[in-house]
Amino acid sequence: MTEQATRDLVFLGGGHTHALVLKQFAMGRRPNARITLISESVQTPYSGMLPGFIAGHYSSDEIHINLASLCRHVGVRWIHATAVGLDLTDRKVLLGDGRKIAFDVLSIDIGSTPDNSILGAAEHALGVKPIAALRDKWLSILARTEQVQRIAVVGAGAAGVEMAHSVAHRLGEKADVSLVFNGARPLKGYPDRTVRTVEQSLEGYGIRLHNHCRVSQITATGYVDQHGKHNDADLVMLCTPAAAPAWPSEAGLDTDSRGFVAVNAQLQSLSHPFVFAAGDAATMVDDPRPKAGVYAVRQAPFLANNLIAVFADQPLKPAKLQRNFLSLLALGGKRAVGGRGPISLHGDWVWRWKDRIDRKFMAMFQNLPPSMAIPMASESMRCAGCGSKLGPSMLGDTLRRLGAEFPVVFANPPVEDAALLSLQGDYLKTIDGFRAFADDPYRFARVATLHAISDLYAMGQRPQHLSVWASVPFNHPRLQQRDFDLLMRGVVAQCAEDGVSLIGGHSTEGAELQLGLTVGGAIDGPVWPKRSLQPGDCLVLTKPIGVGTLLVAMMQNELPPEAETALWEWMLISNRHVLEACADLTVNAATDVTGFGLLGHLQEMLAGSSRARLHVGSVPQMPSAEALWQQGIQSTLAPSLLAQAQQIEGFDMLPESMQLMCCDPQTSGGLLLSMPLADAQRLQQRLPAWIIGEVIGGAGASIEFVD
Repeated sequence: MTEQATRDLVFLGGGHTHALVLKQFAMGRRPNARITLISESVQTPYSGMLPGFIAGHYSSDEIHINLASLCRHVGVRWIHATAVGLDLTDRKVLLGDGRKIAFDVLSIDIGSTPDNSILGAAEHALGVKPIAALRDKWLSILARTEQVQRIAVVGAGAAGVEMAHSVAHRLGEKADVSLVFNGARPLKGYPDRTVRTVEQSLEGYGIRLHNHCRVSQITATGYVDQHGKHNDADLVMLCTPAAAPAWPSEAGLDTDSRGFVAVNAQLQSLSHPFVFAAGDAATMVDDPRPKAGVYAVRQAPFLANNLIAVFADQPLKPAKLQRNFLSLLALGGKRAVGGRGPISLHGDWVWRWKDRIDRKFMAMFQNLPPSMAIPMASESMRCAGCGSKLGPSMLGDTLRRLGAEFPVVFANPPVEDAALLSLQGDYLKTIDGFRAFADDPYRFARVATLHAISDLYAMGQRPQHLSVWASVPFNHPRLQQRDFDLLMRGVVAQCAEDGVSLIGGHSTEGAELQLGLTVGGAIDGPVWPKRSLQPGDCLVLTKPIGVGTLLVAMMQNELPPEAETALWEWMLISNRHVLEACADLTVNAATDVTGFGLLGHLQEMLAGSSRARLHVGSVPQMPSAEALWQQGIQSTLAPSLLAQAQQIEGFDMLPESMQLMCCDPQTSGGLLLSMPLADAQRLQQRLPAWIIGEVIGGAGASIEFVD
């Protein structure tokens, strides 16, 4: 039996080194620890194929590693968030949304940031680093090439040379590209034969060389050199050496003179041995290497083995990296120059060689092995009933910490065995909850909270009080404490955002993470009924459809990264915004679209007394939902909802994908409103809202489907 993990290994950043380490863990040994990857991007780009993407030879998908998918295959907890600091005393990663992710051992591979030391660079230049941010900016440039014709690439190292070639190739004769650098010739330190080949290639593309030029300022219309001369450019691209983010040094980690994490030969921090670092984020102080992707790749097996060793209390081994490596530079079209030491080669066949190497690397992440679940602690000896509750110290410690950070969301005075509420007038109460659909307790808890409080927003009222029932997975108490902290942090963070007080709850342990919530609030103002639609009203939907299908695709590892990002963005939007936007509008009827899908909840609104016309072509859809429906991916609840919908006349005439759209169960879905046209149009000016149909006269409940 696998020994129960008692400690957390956290990977911060999804760079090349970390991606390869996780891949190695999937294929063989792994540390005896719970493993988490935190990254601000769902995808990480492979730097070796970036010039080919800029030049138009590769699609975005071909050059990106899907980190979320990789984590699910390897059995690693995935947290999509931005790190803003470290607490090295309590061993926590500080995230931008206020979370604190505990670790016992931390590995950092966050890459580098743009060098904005040049005056005006942050405001006006396009930095090649970080690569993850370059894709969308480049696509934006391609959409407005008429306004971007003069391009200055600053820096004539390998990155600058490849970028200038790629831009010139992609934009063709429409672009005037120049290579700006403070030296006599490009590619300082490269063999003379390689430099001559590159210079001939630059000349062939008409790329002008501005050598002996030190850029002192970048403006909205170009750049200023060391002599004060302004040179016109529609776009300035920075390919100068990247800089280190500030927060590792600010946290107290030893860094080199440029701010990169200083590590020893074993890739351990010089100041904090429980912190490792690799790739562009780190400098091996006793054996430094250039910030090049090839070294990040070669560090991976050493980092993997040392992380396994540190959890096994075994000696660590130094990373032995060769100094000479094969350098292959793309020259715009499908040509490349390569060399190692004094040897230099160029031509179409070098490109094909480079292309095979790059595609082989990416194939490791695009043809992943079956998922490897993290072993769960034995459940055979765990208590049931009240014996399964979480201990009082765990509860008390967590709630005291959160109470100090979120004082407005806890009931005052403190609750007894039950919450004492003074009620005046009518009061609304509802209950909801479900199993976790993601391995990030914080985001799951926020979505579950939003889903539960939405019932009151759907009646035009504000939720005021909330209590929880939480079940955290069987695990070592230290790891349970951390999971419970993240779960409750998500609940109280969302309560704070929506002005809801947490008044109590109960907790237990079980086979999986679950969260249930009861929500209440006193009626204050007109209640939006569900079944008082008026003929002539518009039907308005405030969130796109497709959450159920996208969640299934995510759990099956079939969800595209952009769709996964959009899924979470929509689920984390509160329907409070709809309530506030409708404060001066007429809402005749409303409901929230959740488990019964759009059609099921619309039928509830009609309830035998109204008829509606549904414009199925106007129903907004989540990204990739249509393609997933056509692949046959659907929620397990969808078949029963489809069977009920088949009873509606005309439903079977809809295309299958539209049938699935109408019956897709939603989690934290939007509101469906019946309101006059003028008010619907005013609502559309205030927030995302789609008019998807209208209420028509006549007796009996029926739905007419139109395109």
